[in-house]
Amino acid sequence: RAIVDKYFETLDEANTIATTFPSSHCGGTKFIGFYQPYQVLPQFASSHAEIRAWVKKTPYMVDVSGGLDDMGPSIYEDIVHIHQPGNVRMASLLADAMMRRGTLADCH
Repeated sequence: RAIVDKYFETLDEANTIATTFPSSHCGGTKFIGFYQPYQVLPQFASSHAEIRAWVKKTPYMVDVSGGLDDMGPSIYEDIVHIHQPGNVRMASLLADAMMRRGTLADCH
């Protein structure tokens, strides 16, 4: 539980800091946190599920942690780093999330 608490405490601090700075192009600065995929070890499965539940309730967060599930474990170089096809997929998922939120539409 301490890991989950610290994770969201850090994200809340990042959101506070990021949104404090004004932007001459976008009004206020916007913060989006992405919960990205990694190979979930069995001993971390309950924390992973708890984080995913919290992400759903946190307005500035987007859960893309399942975005590579259909690509299988070979997409990973190690527990967190992915091969190029995974990078392409993640770039698309992150861009789609930003467009859905209208994050970039406010900028001119």
